Amino acid sequence: IENFRHEDEVLHAYELGVKSSFGQGIRLNATGFYYDYKDYQAFALTGLQPQVTNSDATVWGGEVELFARPMRNLDVAVGAAFLDSEVDFVPAVFPGTGTTDAELPQAPSVSLNALARYAVPLSFGELAFQVDGRYSGDHFLEGTNSEVSFQDDYAVANASISLTSPDEAWQGTVWVKNFTNTKYLVYNLDLGLIGFTEQMYAPPRQFGAT
Repeated sequence: IENFRHEDEVLHAYELGVKSSFGQGIRLNATGFYYDYKDYQAFALTGLQPQVTNSDATVWGGEVELFARPMRNLDVAVGAAFLDSEVDFVPAVFPGTGTTDAELPQAPSVSLNALARYAVPLSFGELAFQVDGRYSGDHFLEGTNSEVSFQDDYAVANASISLTSPDEAWQGTVWVKNFTNTKYLVYNLDLGLIGFTEQMYAPPRQFGAT
């Protein structure tokens, strides 16, 4: 159907980065980038009809990663990402309406992550303790930036204990995912009708073994 036809999406990406190594196993990586979209393909559900529309968009951003071994058998990694995105126009659920200068979906302005792993060499293998987590700033789950698709900032943490054989032929792990039991959305679809919104939440706290 001609009304549902959309144009090609063209991206001009500009990126500048640096990778460096220091003593004590320290590595630092940093990147800055600018994305210029021509006819960015934005998803919209207008009049209960899913469709892809075109609009220009830009993204400014940067990432920093640090890897270090502050003491024997301890590895640490931290990272941060920053985004500033803008889409000229995204149609809303009601025909003739929409959002100007919208943010890209699933694009928080700030994201953080961290990991610490401590390994204990044993005669029958390696015992490792690991804790990792991530933080996500508030963001929209849909390009329309509808109120019901807004997700507040949140933090999630995981932990595990693993035992690996000397020849790495086998490994056993006990773990807990989302031990903070954080409740947050990973998917949202605004149907445009009061009280009718399709949503999916991330799994709650989980324990397991592998």
